[in-house]
Amino acid sequence: MNVLGEDQREVCDRFVDPHAVQPRVPLWIGGRTLRSLRRAVSSGDGWVPFGLGGDEPVGLLARVDLPPSSDVVLSAGRPLDPIGAPDAARRALARAASLGATIAGASLTRDIGGALLRPARRAARAAQVFTSR
Repeated sequence: MNVLGEDQREVCDRFVDPHAVQPRVPLWIGGRTLRSLRRAVSSGDGWVPFGLGGDEPVGLLARVDLPPSSDVVLSAGRPLDPIGAPDAARRALARAASLGATIAGASLTRDIGGALLRPARRAARAAQVFTSR
């Protein structure tokens, strides 16, 4: 008999350590077509389109009945600078939301002085800028 520790999970008669914290990992489906979006709606928890321009996500999302719990992950575009250009960062995120994003994928730039921010400070500052309206 195998005894699992608190931080181990058994999957298909194998032990997985480390493992996800949540009991179920969300499944996001990628693609750039209506077919991929329909697959995401029927079999996944979210849609991560790529290679779409302009308002294309809006047109595709209008053609499906998206469950309220589904995620739509869209890019915020170019790297954001929440310290040097917080208004531009807010506009980029608002644009992603207007296209249907529930989650915006974004990378962050250097700070004004050109030194890379430490990841924890950068994330905390970004959260502060993006949540203030």
